[in-house]
Amino acid sequence: MLPKKAQSAMEFLMTYGWAILIVLVAVGALAYMGVMKADRFAPEACTLAPGLYCADFRVTSSDVTLLVENTLNEDVIVTRLSFPDVSCEEDVLTVIPKESRETLQIACNLAGLSVFRSKIHISYQNGIFRTKVGSLTALVSDATSSFSQQTICREAQDNRLCDGLDILYGEGYGETCCAEFGLCCG
Repeated sequence: MLPKKAQSAMEFLMTYGWAILIVLVAVGALAYMGVMKADRFAPEACTLAPGLYCADFRVTSSDVTLLVENTLNEDVIVTRLSFPDVSCEEDVLTVIPKESRETLQIACNLAGLSVFRSKIHISYQNGIFRTKVGSLTALVSDATSSFSQQTICREAQDNRLCDGLDILYGEGYGETCCAEFGLCCG
């Protein structure tokens, strides 16, 4: 009677042992190929102190680009943009009229980074020199990628999904795609 129980136990262990081994090999292969890297799932965010709004952003291995909206009641002249956590800074001279958006771009050597995390310092003047501080977390993409908002607009237009833009991203998003990028559904 004992040999039958031993045989059953051995068959049980062998069957489930092989199944567990196959699962471990599959997980190991996925981890080796980089599918399970936590950096790929980092949340992207760009925040600035009130007055200047980070409407969109792009980070590549060679530069950082911000689309900044001036929500102050007066024009501002941006004089310097810096990302101190990655030692990247540059003098810029860009006027952002009130309630308008302008692109700020600086060259940064980010080779080897997959995720960009840094504070943002935007120095500007509107009669007085000031600095707005914020933060940027983004995946470093290839140099050919475009702003995420433009990509969303283009994909919605190409796939005839424009009706869903206002539902997913808020009222007026479809009109913004048309006004800013010329991607009008129709």
